[in-house]
Amino acid sequence: MLCGTTTPLRSHAKEPVHKACAVLWNSRHPGELRFVSDPPKGGGTTDHA
Repeated sequence: MLCGTTTPLRSHAKEPVHKACAVLWNSRHPGELRFVSDPPKGGGTTDHA
């Protein structure tokens, strides 16, 4: 577990992780791929604005 508390959420590798903890981990480890969202289908962007 990334933060030490239980969660029903899982990473793609089935690792227990809260979304906020994964985002924090990603911000502290730029360039490392551990918690990555699926790429957009159809070549679109991830900009939801």
